[in-house]
Amino acid sequence: MAMGQLSSDQREAIQRSYLDDEEEFDYISCGEKGIINSTFRRLKFDAIAILPHH
Repeated sequence: MAMGQLSSDQREAIQRSYLDDEEEFDYISCGEKGIINSTFRRLKFDAIAILPHH
């Protein structure tokens, strides 16, 4: 339910970094999405700030 609060790009960044079985490195995800590393890190940072902290 918390993931529903995120944009599709933020959800994908969280999914690729923390939830997928492959545990891709960020640089691989960046290459596949065609974005630079700092943009990908910003998506993750913003997403984590939105998600509830327990």
